[in-house]
Amino acid sequence: MEPRQTPTEVDRRDLEFRRFWLKHNRALYRIALHFTGSRESAEDALQEILMAVHRSLPTFRGEAGLETWLHAVAINTCKSLRRMEPPAMLSFDEASKSDAFADECRDPEDVCAGVEAKIDLARLLSTLTREQATVTALFHLEGRDYREIATILKVPVGSVCTLLYRARRRLRKQIQRPEGNEP
Repeated sequence: MEPRQTPTEVDRRDLEFRRFWLKHNRALYRIALHFTGSRESAEDALQEILMAVHRSLPTFRGEAGLETWLHAVAINTCKSLRRMEPPAMLSFDEASKSDAFADECRDPEDVCAGVEAKIDLARLLSTLTREQATVTALFHLEGRDYREIATILKVPVGSVCTLLYRARRRLRKQIQRPEGNEP
């Protein structure tokens, strides 16, 4: 039988987990938004991710970095949720609202430029396969290296390289194509 924890130990652990969650929840929300396609679904997925992380944290072995492990838990949770319901696409309205609360205090011209960039990025990413978009977001937006991405997605490093190469090639074609000229 395990010794009972004192209330101060429980409080300390609870406080540590809250700090941990506050540090990482925005990155995990972005992953959820990428997979679910809507703010509302991403918020629901984030709750599922929170529960999965809380359940799995005691079994974290440290073989991968903590952030890599968190991304893997988030992606696996989102994949499980996606299997339960049909996938949704991220609308341009959702992309423009994703950080709306942070935009309130900024210069309106900067906000508009940021919204336009997010819409352009969402439009470009929507031309990729789900796997290509995930690898591209992890590499270019999250700053992950090939090995971390391979660990997160549980695929060989060579697959990450191939997906990233194909995504870049497709994005390059999209950027070079004059607007209004669809294939």
